[in-house]
Amino acid sequence: MASDPLGFLSEQHRRLGPIFRVRAAHMKLVVLAGERANAFAHGEGADCLSNRETWAPTLHEFGAPNNFVGLDGEPHRLLRKKFANHFSRKAAEARLPALVDLTLTAFAEHSSGDEIPFVAFSQALASRQVGTLLVGRTPSRDEHEAILRYTNAVVVNLSLRRMPRWLFRLSQGRSLRRDRQASFAFARELVEERRSEGGNEPSNFIDAVQLASLEHPELFAEGEQVSAGLLPFFAGVDTVGQTNVFILYELLRHPALLERVRAEADRLFEGGQLDPKALRDAHDINGAVNETLRVHPVAFAMPRTAARDFTFEGCRVDRGSSVMVFTSACHFDPAYFPDPERFDIDRHRPPRDEHRRPDVFAPWGRGPHQCVGAGLAGVQMGATLATILHHCDLELAEPEREFPHLLRPSLSLGPEFKICFRGWRRDPGDRFNKPPR
Repeated sequence: MASDPLGFLSEQHRRLGPIFRVRAAHMKLVVLAGERANAFAHGEGADCLSNRETWAPTLHEFGAPNNFVGLDGEPHRLLRKKFANHFSRKAAEARLPALVDLTLTAFAEHSSGDEIPFVAFSQALASRQVGTLLVGRTPSRDEHEAILRYTNAVVVNLSLRRMPRWLFRLSQGRSLRRDRQASFAFARELVEERRSEGGNEPSNFIDAVQLASLEHPELFAEGEQVSAGLLPFFAGVDTVGQTNVFILYELLRHPALLERVRAEADRLFEGGQLDPKALRDAHDINGAVNETLRVHPVAFAMPRTAARDFTFEGCRVDRGSSVMVFTSACHFDPAYFPDPERFDIDRHRPPRDEHRRPDVFAPWGRGPHQCVGAGLAGVQMGATLATILHHCDLELAEPEREFPHLLRPSLSLGPEFKICFRGWRRDPGDRFNKPPR
């Protein structure tokens, strides 16, 4: 399972059906898979599956035991509603010029012929974009790398249960302790900056958290506001960054498809700027994003804990059991996606619209904890892809090499995957010298 978790779970689902048990290292998991599992997680079984136990170790490490990511029930619904606007499609569309400028700035740091380690590049770009969209500040390179190393270590070892929290704290080396200090220093500076600026209306996620803490002090421990400075980065950088890598990996492997999607990107920029409605209606751009989320779902399952005894498909699951909802199981089922191994962006446009079944196509999870930032991330990925294809000439550094899925902690092509930047297709002028808007 460790070498190819997505392939392993898909095979077990085909062989064993919608519910089965898996032993992974020291963990025993009950896996719920398929359309009925997603419907159960979103409907009648929503109160059977707890998110708190999964995220509690990570959130305690962050000093934020009541962060809305780890809450269940009414407290989670209340805070999610208060914060949703900042993670919405509309919020991202209002900052399209900034997303374009940040993408061009990232490529302007490279010269023609550079072979770019693209996972690290894409994560750094996503970090800049997330910082601009949600907290009002882009982290420096050192800050980004420290936050990424620290938050990934926390998630892998605590929420994915590689080790208990006491052992994790005991095993931290000097470098990880430095990363922790740098991460919290960055988050504290964000909070202090927003407090000093004041204002009655929240202009970003940090403001919204500060306002909610005044309205509902019972839901906010001492470290909650500081942890809010880290949440967008540990929740959004790896998933969006890795998905952008997979999008370009697929397009660069399919030259005819690349030219087709690039032609649409060129049309989007005919007026000089991306238009939100035009981007929403860009069937090929959005088809490439959605098909990548189908074939390479970086968040392919939801770890949960059984909050009470329940029965699914005739099988009893005991309270306290570790449960994994394999939300992307249907992505590879020919009953829903004919010829599922084929990368086909036309699945996601009329008249086929194969993805228009929420319990079948579920790259953002299902249920009360479905990704709150799915709308924002969709715009972020579409705008990034359009900008890259219109402005940049790219090719795979090793076109014949097959790269397996790694778990780092999201699905990844790993640090050895590189893309060659051949130069500019369109001169960006002085755009990348301007500060993000």
